[in-house]
Amino acid sequence: MGSLPGFVHLVLHAFHAVLKSAQTFPQSLAELRKLLAAEQNQYDDCNHHQMRWCKELSHTLLPVPRFSKMQNRRALDYLTYQEDVALFGLDACTGCRRAKSRPDVISSSQEFVCPIGNPRVIERWTSLVACGLACAVLALPGQMRAQAKLAAAEPVTYDNRYEVYGGINLQNFQAGQNLPERMNLGGIELNGTYWLTSKIGVAADFRGEAGTTPVLANPYTTRPLVVMYEGMLGAQYRGPKSQRAAINYHAYFGVGAGDFTETPIPSGENIGLYTNRVKPMAALGGSVDFNRSKALAIRLSPDLILEHFGTETREFFAISGGVMYRFGHR
Repeated sequence: MGSLPGFVHLVLHAFHAVLKSAQTFPQSLAELRKLLAAEQNQYDDCNHHQMRWCKELSHTLLPVPRFSKMQNRRALDYLTYQEDVALFGLDACTGCRRAKSRPDVISSSQEFVCPIGNPRVIERWTSLVACGLACAVLALPGQMRAQAKLAAAEPVTYDNRYEVYGGINLQNFQAGQNLPERMNLGGIELNGTYWLTSKIGVAADFRGEAGTTPVLANPYTTRPLVVMYEGMLGAQYRGPKSQRAAINYHAYFGVGAGDFTETPIPSGENIGLYTNRVKPMAALGGSVDFNRSKALAIRLSPDLILEHFGTETREFFAISGGVMYRFGHR
């Protein structure tokens, strides 16, 4: 019984401590609420900064390529995937943040899985990266080809000294003074030009052609063969020009040699053909050069042909097309 007062004194002391703690409990609870509110504000600010960082990171890692009109649908899919990248990056960052700062929100009955290690997230990230690479592969070849073409193509300066041309020539003609119908000749044309200045050049032109012609009624042939050789000299004048095309004007004067006896006819028989002869000729016209490169062009050249094989000057039409090559520096 001697120890009872001491025990009572201990109980009273403990009861006094409990009463003192109860008095300070509301203040401690208010301080705890302030701490929780500050932590929540800090958590919200962190989420906001993480969202901006993830969006900037997605645009940095996956820049939007330049698409052509044919790739607009692919570009739309690409931008959709890019938005998903930002959202998944945000989920990954905020998920890991919650796992570290707020473990109390995860119940013991459900295990938390970080989004970065989630197989579904990895699978979608893989598809996003594959889609981005595919879009880049589709967009880059066309740009690379266009850039390579622009880099490789030299500007057409028209500062060449020499120019040669070869092509196919078509021309109509009348093989006799009194023949009622005209004929068509087909063959080749070769031309060379020496440019004295950027505008004026001297040229030599050769044409070789053949064709059959209607003749007067006879018992030997209905369409004998006629062969023409034409050689002329003249000048070219360079007109409007650009990187794509150029227009030239020319005037050639020379002679034409006609062979009208390729088909054997008994001597003395008149079927309406000229005799073999060499007569003055001229070609007045122009040409359009469609540039394929600085040195190479496709030429189309129409002409008005003047000839005097008979008793008068007659006019005919000719046109040729072929390849023109420039070389030498003036």
